[in-house]
Amino acid sequence: LDGRFTEHARGRTVECRPGVVHLVPAGETHWNRFPWGDTRGVRVDVDPARWADYPDVARLLGETALLERGAAARHVERVLRALDAGDLASRLDAEGAMLELLGELARAAGARGEAPPRRAAWLDAARELVHDGDGAASGLG
Repeated sequence: LDGRFTEHARGRTVECRPGVVHLVPAGETHWNRFPWGDTRGVRVDVDPARWADYPDVARLLGETALLERGAAARHVERVLRALDAGDLASRLDAEGAMLELLGELARAAGARGEAPPRRAAWLDAARELVHDGDGAASGLG
């Protein structure tokens, strides 16, 4: 958010500055160096067990990734605004922004030529409901 620092993980050094989102797998040994003075950032710990039913997402969270500026930074800003509000709606908005950030990570992995995450079965079922001929099953008719 403000300032900058270097983060060291898996033999790689990343300069973290405003607009940078750096994913380090849960439990990964890493260390930070703050030679440039005061720094303010955000750290989010994701429980890998939450994604046990989604092996492609779990794989994504098990890798390091670096996203600079763009949509990823906007999702983090949304999370912060939502957490500042502190009500139920803002907690849901923060969760949604984190899921969108996960989508950005998946897009970045696809851009690196990796196989895209497999779509969840419930998403295919929801799509079928929305696109059925009469819309009655989806409650949209």
